[in-house]
Amino acid sequence: MQGDHHGDHHIVIVDGLTVRHQHLVSALKSAKGMSVQSRSLDELVENKPEQEEDAGLIDVIVLLADEETPHQDMTTKIRAAGLTQPLLVLGPETGTTDDEADEMIRLPVQIGFLLGRIRAYISKYESSEEATLTLGAYVLRSGLRQLILPDGSAVKLTEKEINILRFLHRANGQPVSRDVLLAEIWGYNSQISTHTLETHIYRLRQKSEGVSEHLPLETPLLVTDAGGYRLVV
Repeated sequence: MQGDHHGDHHIVIVDGLTVRHQHLVSALKSAKGMSVQSRSLDELVENKPEQEEDAGLIDVIVLLADEETPHQDMTTKIRAAGLTQPLLVLGPETGTTDDEADEMIRLPVQIGFLLGRIRAYISKYESSEEATLTLGAYVLRSGLRQLILPDGSAVKLTEKEINILRFLHRANGQPVSRDVLLAEIWGYNSQISTHTLETHIYRLRQKSEGVSEHLPLETPLLVTDAGGYRLVV
């Protein structure tokens, strides 16, 4: 994916390869905190979430529709493929509806407005009961504040613990330094020290690895690496 930066939100542009849409795609790719890739509809729906290695990295799907292809057919295929992420349809039509889309946005659109809508849907989706992230042998259910362990049992997480796991997940298996995690999770607060982060990491490890005596030791959730932490994915 373009823009492989820690903490980026991952946006998929569907059928956005036409010349008239390139300026919009380029603007999204240059936006801070966004990692964007373009796919055809067939490429997206033929790689179902349970089969696609990076499916969990998709935060929002943006469908660029036109007069020639009914967007209702396209959004139905996207949902049928098991993709539950927020789906925004951008097109020239006005007054149309689509039961499978979260929002219809008329083109042309100001990039600032579009980014605002994308970020709003990311925030809403991450806190919904439908939102799940596969973290190696674990599953994070953010809306329910649950971490599903490899043996099928569930443990409760705090909001900070969830935010740590989300951020590490976006790093796609790469280590994230303590300073970056502190800045992203707690903000630039001089009162927060690395000890605070280490305490949260310790509790996460206790919850994920110390609850079940049957949990295999070879399936840890996260490890210390390169001066920081990374998920085992």
